[in-house]
Amino acid sequence: MAAAVLQTRSFSPCMRGEKKRPQHSWGAAAPTFYRARLLETFLNSLLFCFVMAEQQKGLGPVKRYGTRYGRTTKNKAAKIEIEMKKDHICPYCAKPKVHRVSFGIWLCDKCNAKFTAKAYTVGVKRSLAEQAAQMIAEAPVLRPRTVVEEEE
Repeated sequence: MAAAVLQTRSFSPCMRGEKKRPQHSWGAAAPTFYRARLLETFLNSLLFCFVMAEQQKGLGPVKRYGTRYGRTTKNKAAKIEIEMKKDHICPYCAKPKVHRVSFGIWLCDKCNAKFTAKAYTVGVKRSLAEQAAQMIAEAPVLRPRTVVEEEE
């Protein structure tokens, strides 16, 4: 009786160990659009597996910190690092060839002078009064207006 039940049931080809036949009628000779669609789907699935993170913009040398430490802290660090890495003007030969050797130790490549200054910059931070005085000194000479007197 059990044998009769097995014969009347219809098993799928996968259950019998046979290969499952394709559902479409054209078989291996699929139309071009179908093959292109399969290839596109396959490539998209591969691309989404290996998607890299987007690069951060506008942070300069502190992009290496990634998402750590916050925006404000990174902006401050970037400002300091940019100032530190640029070439500074030598106080002895006045050439922009000074670079930092260590904390507060600077070396001029032109005149080979080694000297101490601030940790991140050679220059001295000036007060507002000194900055205003320098701006006035560097400004072009202003001529006072001549008053044209009306003739009577």
